[in-house]
Amino acid sequence: MSRLEKVGAATGAGADHVLVSTGGAFVESVRGLTAGEGVHVVCDGAGATTFATSLQVLRAHGTMVFHGPLTGDVPTLAMDEIPRSTRLTYPQTEDHVRTPEVLRARAAELFALVEKG
Repeated sequence: MSRLEKVGAATGAGADHVLVSTGGAFVESVRGLTAGEGVHVVCDGAGATTFATSLQVLRAHGTMVFHGPLTGDVPTLAMDEIPRSTRLTYPQTEDHVRTPEVLRARAAELFALVEKG
């Protein structure tokens, strides 16, 4: 998390551990919480300030989901800078919701789940 105010929402949603850090100062904390293994998934929406360290906290076969550069452009990467046996993805809505019909169907499904609580 980038701000202390977000911690309550994360724990309320079921997070076991929430780290508040700016500028990517979270590698040691993550390694400590995971017995040195790293995490299965990193969702990084910040970009320049956290991208490299987000890659560093992945375990073998982990996945980094990059969903946009909020704090600046992401540095160009060489293939050998990506940890081995990990996945890096940059999902875009239009790749998953290609037609208005699909959008309506997914929205209806989402709102039905929200109504259930």
